[in-house]
This record gives sequence, C-alpha cells and structure tokens, in this order.
Amino acid sequence: MDNEIFAEKDSPKVEVTIPNQGTLTGFTLKNPANGKLTSNRFARIPYALPLKKRFTLPEPIPDDYDYTGEYRDFGFKCPQPVYESKQIVYPKSESDEHIQYLNVWVPASDKYKPKTGWPVLIYIHGGWLQYGSPNKDMFNVVELMDDENFQEKYILVTLGYRLNIFGFLTCKELLEENPKNSNMGFWDQREGIKWVYKYIKYFGGDPEKITVSGLSAGSYSTFFQLAYELYHPEETQIIKQVVFYSNMVFSQPKTIDECEDQFNEVVDKLGMNNLTGPEKLEKLRSFDFEFLEEFVPKLELHTFRAVSDSHFIAPTILGDIQSGKFSKLLIDKNLRIVHGETDNEFYLYSLFNPPT
Repeated sequence: MDNEIFAEKDSPKVEVTIPNQGTLTGFTLKNPANGKLTSNRFARIPYALPLKKRFTLPEPIPDDYDYTGEYRDFGFKCPQPVYESKQIVYPKSESDEHIQYLNVWVPASDKYKPKTGWPVLIYIHGGWLQYGSPNKDMFNVVELMDDENFQEKYILVTLGYRLNIFGFLTCKELLEENPKNSNMGFWDQREGIKWVYKYIKYFGGDPEKITVSGLSAGSYSTFFQLAYELYHPEETQIIKQVVFYSNMVFSQPKTIDECEDQFNEVVDKLGMNNLTGPEKLEKLRSFDFEFLEEFVPKLELHTFRAVSDSHFIAPTILGDIQSGKFSKLLIDKNLRIVHGETDNEFYLYSLFNPPT
C-alpha cells in the first residue's frame, strides 16, 4: 500500500452534491503541525466507467451516474512491474486495472476563497509512463491549505491513468478495432481533465482557472495534454496554465509502424504467432494483470511509450516546435507557462535504463 494520510475514524464528514447525480461524502484532514482541520479530501472519484475490456479508450461517465457514497480511502496503483535497486524502488504492492479515478483536496476554510472559486491544479504523477501512483503522502496538502500558512490556496487534483503495457501498447490490430486505440494513458488523462472542468465547480473550484502540471513523465504528459488542445481547437480549451517539472519533448514519438517490433516481441514470447490479429488481442486480454506485471520486464523492448498516432499526438509536433509554428499556437492560446528542471533526471534514467 502506498504511504498515505488516512481519514481517521473521527474525521468530520463533508458533503458535495452534484445536481441529479447524488452526494459525495469526503473527509476533513488535520494539519499534523497544529491539529487544525485544513483540507477536505475526496478520494477515488471515478472519472470514467470501468473498462469493459483491456486496451480500449476510456468511456465517459453518463449524466445520470449516481456518485452517492463515501470517498474515504485511496485506490490502488495501476499494475506495474516491480523494480528494486539501491537507488530506485518501485516495490510490489496491490494493483488494480480500474485506475480511472481522481483524488480531490479542497481547502476546508473559505476565508481566502476567490469570488469565482478556487483555482485548480491538476497534477499528473511521473514514473516513465511505466510506474507511479496518484496516491502519495506528499499529495496530502494539509499544511498548504492552512489559513495560517497561505492565503493563495487552490484545489489539488491527482489523476490515475493506465501505464506501461496497459496504457501504451501500440499495434495495428488495436487500430483495426478503433483508429484512436493508442496512447490510452493519455486519453485517460484527458478524460480526467474533462471531468474536472465539468464538475469542479461543485467542489468550490473555478473551471476557468485550471492549471495542469506534473513531474518527469507527468511533465511529459502535461505537454501532450496542452498540445492536444493546441492541435484540436474544436475541443473545449480547458488548460489555462501549465507547470513543467522536468522532461520535455526532445524527439518525435515513434510511429505506429516503428512500434510493431515491440508488439511482435510480445506475441512471440507469449507463443501467439499462429493466431489471427483479433485472437492475439483476445489472448492478451485474457491474462490477469499480475501475469502481465511479471511478464513485461522479461521483454527486451520492455518500455511502452507514447506514439505519433495522428489523433492524440500530431506527427509534425517536433518539426512545428523547431519551425516556430508551435509557438504561434501558444501565443494564440494566451497561456501562462512555468518550466523548471530537476537536478537528477538524467541520473535517474542512467540507473533505471542504462545504455548497452
């Protein structure tokens, strides 16, 4: 289980009602420094329906969905391989493929609340798109939401999304089912962002002041969420600010064809070469996720990444950055950007996946 601040048995309950969709019950957390109640937390709110089958796009929650219930405890992380070294540890812990949920922290006091509502920060966790969790102790912002410490407070949202083979498997067989069937992890994130835009007002948030941010792979994800809006002006333009913590786009993601070798290795090592395309997918969907968690590290091509699919990621994006076209799109969007860098990103990569 990830480290977390539990809602204690005597934690006060707090309710948020969504018209015609029920009442969500959250819990107020204490600032451990002074014992004051500072943060209302709603954990594991679904932003999409449970997947009917693996390797498909997220299904939006219908307008008649009933959210009534208690949202006390975090969910589990997305299935992911175990990786343990002296420097980096992704230990074995409980996983769940139903990762399409989000956690929301709202300031318990309205003392400094803006008239239009709290600004909102959507934070996307990192982990190479292979690892990580939205349920970390560091996300419990009970001190940041203390009136004595800060006046400029905000709502924090952390997203769960599909990782590694579950979120970024790419093959022509999936595209035959649906031309958009790639970058599933990014589509998850997008569905979560859309959910926040639609519902955060009921939590006291301002949907017109949404910032998206993340660290490492979360920053990489933030870039592509921003790029998706830039290249799809017909979509609702939700993102007003971005904060990048390391790891930007240095190369154009691979094409669908370039990912075929990875899928072929999966097929070969699972003994599925004699099956048709639909049969291969059916077989892959039949394995339990614990098996796939253990299987992925056995692959030579074990890292599942974003792909230039012409739907979520434009195949021209790197060239557009170099030519200045991307900058012109940013100017038209009137976006605010903070871009930082961590001092150990290259060091971590050298430990995790050193060159041979």
